[in-house]
Amino acid sequence: MGESIYTPATRVTPSIVYGYKWWLYAYGKDFSKQAQAGSGFGGQWPIIIPEYDIVVVFTGWNIIAKSPSLWAGEAIKRIVDAVSAKK
Repeated sequence: MGESIYTPATRVTPSIVYGYKWWLYAYGKDFSKQAQAGSGFGGQWPIIIPEYDIVVVFTGWNIIAKSPSLWAGEAIKRIVDAVSAKK
């Protein structure tokens, strides 16, 4: 995966970096592409996917433990899969 465009940043997992209050999610078959996401209380996610010129905002409000929720990484995967299928 390419290095973050934001510095300083902390690598959380091999495909997730955090810096300047933004989560950077690597995606794609070789994890060479990067999406940015904010993380709000209760499942609120602003997500930017530059490769596809997409900005999406999830305004969920799930604060109940063990309730269904959508993680940003999964949302990015679903969005990219849907857009890629249309090409």
